[in-house]
Formats: sequence, structure tokens, C-alpha cells
Amino acid sequence: MREAGTIGVLVYLVLATVLEVYLAGSMVVSTTYYSVIGIIAISEAVVMGGYYMGLKDEPSPVRAIALVGIIFIAVLIISMLVEYIAPSY
Repeated sequence: MREAGTIGVLVYLVLATVLEVYLAGSMVVSTTYYSVIGIIAISEAVVMGGYYMGLKDEPSPVRAIALVGIIFIAVLIISMLVEYIAPSY
């Protein structure tokens, strides 16, 4: 059963990466596209952290602390990119 979970996670990561590359390669400049790419990247980080780092076996508070850190860093990176793409000055 462990191998089936590993293969499922790997397939999800490959499909999400292909979708990210497709969205990034389409010559559409839109905040929606960037937001979708960011959400997909966050979901990949959560899946990798939860499965490969063994967080799925930890108690809920430990998982929450790890996932909040990942989401917080993603929000910081996205806000920096938004400021770079559309400066407010």
C-alpha cells in the first residue's frame, strides 16, 4: 500500500508541474494565471512536506506549524513578485 501512495504522490507532482509549465508558457499576462501557478506550487509543497517528510504521521499541531510556515513563505514570495511586476510607486 505504501508504494501506491508514493506513486500517487509522484503522479500528482508531475501533473501539477506540467500544468505549471503550460500556464507559464502560455503568453497570457494575468494576475489570475500567476495566482493559479502560486496555488499549485503551494499545494505541491504541502504534498511533499506532508508525505515525504513524514508529517502525515505527526499530530495535528505539528502538521499545522509546518504548513503555516510553508504558506507564510509562499505569501511573502508572491507579494514580492507582485510588487516587482506592478510597482506601487
